[in-house]
Amino acid sequence: MLRKIVTYLVFFLIAGGALHSQDIILPEDEAKEALFETRLGDAEVDLYLEGSWNLSLTGGYGFLYDSLSETFSPSVFPGMSSGFLFSQVPDLTISLYLMERYFFEASILDDYEQNTYLLGYNGKPGEFLQRVRIGNTDIGAGTYGFLQVPEASTSALGGTVKFGNSSSTYEGLIRFDPAAPAKVSYLGDRLVKEYHYASTDYQRGRFFILPDRDLEGLKVYVEDDAGTFTGSYLGESLRFRRATSEEAELSSEKGIVTFEVPQERKIAVFYSKGGSNVGDPSLGNNFLPVFSGDYPDPSTLDDYNFTKLGNYFTTPFDRAYGDYEITGLEGNSCLLIYNPGEWGPFERFGAYPVDDTLPRDESRITMQVESRDSRTSRSALFRPDPDHQVIWLLTINDDPRSPENRYPLQGYG
Repeated sequence: MLRKIVTYLVFFLIAGGALHSQDIILPEDEAKEALFETRLGDAEVDLYLEGSWNLSLTGGYGFLYDSLSETFSPSVFPGMSSGFLFSQVPDLTISLYLMERYFFEASILDDYEQNTYLLGYNGKPGEFLQRVRIGNTDIGAGTYGFLQVPEASTSALGGTVKFGNSSSTYEGLIRFDPAAPAKVSYLGDRLVKEYHYASTDYQRGRFFILPDRDLEGLKVYVEDDAGTFTGSYLGESLRFRRATSEEAELSSEKGIVTFEVPQERKIAVFYSKGGSNVGDPSLGNNFLPVFSGDYPDPSTLDDYNFTKLGNYFTTPFDRAYGDYEITGLEGNSCLLIYNPGEWGPFERFGAYPVDDTLPRDESRITMQVESRDSRTSRSALFRPDPDHQVIWLLTINDDPRSPENRYPLQGYG
């Protein structure tokens, strides 16, 4: 049975500028026309109103007509709201002048945090006192070759005065501006930027070192609920997809996998070498650092394979050597190199992200490691990596496969 549903929409709009005044631009030599004029004794009083106040009323209603049952039912049309909506956008400036000298001016804007108010005095030509301003706008000073006063924010409060004669001019300014202090350092003509990291602020889920190098048929899989491949991990069925060349760099020669951005799902790899597949007892020689207490010791290495018995480490959770095997993924046993939230022996630590563009010239960068206990610091070995926007903390050399560089903090403990 074919069911036809026809959608109808009823929409109406009432909108308009409810209040406009002084929208016509007058010639510069023509005075503004006052909205209201009166006198207080001998003093002339003028009220000016400039700007606009836009009001709008919108309404919408949607319904569905089912041609099969011949019934109507309410339905909100996509991208619209049902019912009435009233809105207003003020953009007004109100000015009250007394004797064409003293004035009070206030603005009413849609963003109320930007509203301004100003109390002032304007002197006549030839008078000693030329100008006085008190408020949160128009409280700046003139520009001089030796001094430039920045513009005030709407959260500032202050006052200015200007007086003088034909031979000299004087200005005074007092202003409270709740600005935060900032420090800028230069080395010669170069701006110096400082970054402070906790030792554990290195980037996770992005840089991985595989147990072997000179690999054949390297494949990288990313866990994805919509993936086309399935595998079993610790009795749980998971879905994966192949990592694309846009999101991951693979180096079969060096045995390194690098992602463009940090990952938040499980990552697995498959490869072979010399006729043996990953996890075979003939591979992974002298790859794993042996744990010394709660930390890996890069100076003592062990082999890695899926059949190795016992736990690799027990802190903060038990992980046996075989717990890094994912079976049945495209018919192969694959190596789990990343499990979010867990420490893993295949991840390289020591990459600290930098937001600014990194120079390739190492002479323009210095890096120090500070001891929290003794408050002492010492220079650190490092390498800038502009291609990945990180700085690598190193220990002995620049070899990424070096156990010391995979866990560089151990060298600065």
